[in-house]
Amino acid sequence: MREPLVLLFGNVEDPHITSIAENLTSLSVRNYVFDAVSFDGVEASCVFDHSDNVTLRINGESVFGHDITSILWRPKLVLAEKEINYDFRYREWRHALEPLSALLNNTRWINPRKTDQFVRYKVLQLYSAKKHGIKIPRTLISNDVYKIKEFCGGNFDRFVYKPLTYLYEYPNKILFTTLLSEELIDKYIDTINICPCIFQEKIDKKFELRITVVGREVFSAKIFSQEREDTKIDWRKNQFELRYEEYLIDDKLRESILQFHTDNKLVFGAYDFIMTPEGHPIFLEVNPSGQWLWIEEKLGLPISKAIAYELSNLYDR
Repeated sequence: MREPLVLLFGNVEDPHITSIAENLTSLSVRNYVFDAVSFDGVEASCVFDHSDNVTLRINGESVFGHDITSILWRPKLVLAEKEINYDFRYREWRHALEPLSALLNNTRWINPRKTDQFVRYKVLQLYSAKKHGIKIPRTLISNDVYKIKEFCGGNFDRFVYKPLTYLYEYPNKILFTTLLSEELIDKYIDTINICPCIFQEKIDKKFELRITVVGREVFSAKIFSQEREDTKIDWRKNQFELRYEEYLIDDKLRESILQFHTDNKLVFGAYDFIMTPEGHPIFLEVNPSGQWLWIEEKLGLPISKAIAYELSNLYDR
């Protein structure tokens, strides 16, 4: 059996990466952070030679592909004012590194690259959730204003809009889930026509859930999103000021999520649910590389430790 050697693809300034690296080190597991995101004083090279060997150079050290046992993939674009060629460099690194998932096929990935890319499509998430008996909101994905108005049936304030991916404009403009109105649709009719959007019925909320799954371990947090006016529609608007509690989900929901997780070949996933006043959990989405550290720190949930164990192939915890 090979000695564990873990490679973390991500930004050295990402506290999630730092937390996992610290947990791996505490387990005496050798680990390296390969930063192909910040480009700030970090030496990182990848060498492909005639013998099909892969060698990564990380801050002066050589890491050989055949020695790597596990990889965490978490390179995220830095959402800040960027140099003109930042996107180009990011794309070039992605094209150099993405093929490693095929070349290092005896390596454990969190998540497998094909899984990560596939599960990110919200249409497929919703379809899979419904297939696994998990309730979802009534949903329309369209750029047809007539169809959108027909879908809302005149009750526009009972529907919300959100993007299929994300929209960020420097320095602090983020497109969150937005409550609809007919005036809003008419105002942005030209923008809506450009590309499809998600329109969903607005679900009444008692509270919300962030359910983080690592392997077969489930960490569930209750989010008191309805206690603040600015987080009633989208709790991400002020997530650090909200109140949280650890929450025990029922066996039926737990098994449905784990089956969804397994069937979609996920190792890590951050699931978002609404809990209705009647006690029905409604699936919103799963993020295969979502944030977890703020929940871990607020509630003491050992999520980083669980990820470190998964990467180390240490299951006897």
